[in-house]
Amino acid sequence: MQKGHEQQNSQLTAAQEEVARLSATVRQQEVELKELRALNRDLQRKLIDSLDSRQANSSQALPPALPAALSPPHIAEPLPQKLEVPDTADIGNGLRITTSAWQRIQTNPKDSLFVKDLMTAVWSPTELLGRSLQGKHCPRFPDRPRKEPLSPWKVSAIRECYKQRLEKKGLVPEMMPGALKQMNRFMVEKLSDIERMTKRATKELP
Repeated sequence: MQKGHEQQNSQLTAAQEEVARLSATVRQQEVELKELRALNRDLQRKLIDSLDSRQANSSQALPPALPAALSPPHIAEPLPQKLEVPDTADIGNGLRITTSAWQRIQTNPKDSLFVKDLMTAVWSPTELLGRSLQGKHCPRFPDRPRKEPLSPWKVSAIRECYKQRLEKKGLVPEMMPGALKQMNRFMVEKLSDIERMTKRATKELP
């Protein structure tokens, strides 16, 4: 019995010593934590003081800002740009279109496509909208105002291109006047197609 009692006392003493050791460790950690907090506050205060000092020095070094009305305007120097000039071809009368378009147009198997594609290479569809070949009154709608005619010198250049095409195909001179009149029909058809497609697109808008 006495031996068991001594063993219990020994265990109790060891537990008390462990509790005392842990309590001392906790107290030490609390002290260290307080010191760290104080050090942190001191560092923050020094940092703020340093920033304030730098800002004050910077404000003293800079000249006072001029009013907007007195400030000199800032003019940005334009950067040098390399302008890309598209490669163009003179199709006649000094009328120029892109070389790639002219090469593509000449490969058209049909005369009608040749004329119509050449028109959209000379004028944009927007420029062709609301125009007519010669500015005459439409027989079907005589009460409507005349449409602005296409530029005669451009039409003349297109006609010369078409004439050269027909000559290369071996068209005899006797048939040339009739073929050139047919060119007028192709051009009128193209103008009508653009007007019709524009009206259709307008109706499809929400």
